Amino acid sequence: MSKKTITKSRYSISKMFDSIAKHYDIVNRVQTFGLDTLWRQKLVHFFPQDRPIRLLDLATGTADSLLQLLRLPQAHQVTDALGVDIAEKMLQIGQKKVDKSLFSSKITLQSGDATQLDIENESFDVITMMFGIRNVDNVESALDEMYRVLTPKGRTIILEISIPNQFLIKTAYLTYFRYILPNIAGLISGQKTAYDYLNQSSEQFINPRTLCDKLRKSGFKNVKAIPIQLGMLTIYVGDKH
Repeated sequence: MSKKTITKSRYSISKMFDSIAKHYDIVNRVQTFGLDTLWRQKLVHFFPQDRPIRLLDLATGTADSLLQLLRLPQAHQVTDALGVDIAEKMLQIGQKKVDKSLFSSKITLQSGDATQLDIENESFDVITMMFGIRNVDNVESALDEMYRVLTPKGRTIILEISIPNQFLIKTAYLTYFRYILPNIAGLISGQKTAYDYLNQSSEQFINPRTLCDKLRKSGFKNVKAIPIQLGMLTIYVGDKH
């Protein structure tokens, strides 16, 4: 399959996600057989447990991941959380969900670009970003911003799609992502082109070793890449000292 050049400008990404906002959560459940909830919840196991936490969730979308995390017992020490996304319609749906949740007093949603955060230095103890880093137009700038707004001893935790190394698993994985997933998602959302993009962005994204190198270049220490789901996903962890 030939790889098309994909555009990752703020406008194109926000427009694309706004076009699928209405069906975004249900498509995620269907295309992952409900496993996306479990994948996202794994991030809470990397939260520091020895202090209160101010949490920043980048590419928060409909706030689905943020709400899932806060429901877990391990997130009890989160005192307040900010979700940031560039797609206004995603945030509008997220705000309705937050308002109906038990965490409305803890969560604030805000429009913003992960590469240019309107946030003061050293404002958050933990930053999460789930299935979003591959969509930014400048990975290095996003990582630099994460480092800037983290407090000393703060932690960044990233969950992203990755390509398995094992041949048979890789073949099945690429077949599903290239030919099956976009058609299923297109039937549900009516926006097959958007899901073609999401497949292409996954295939063209940098490998775990390169992303770890970029985290270290931005200043992060104790950088780790933890493969899950047979290498189809990777959790990245980096600390600010």
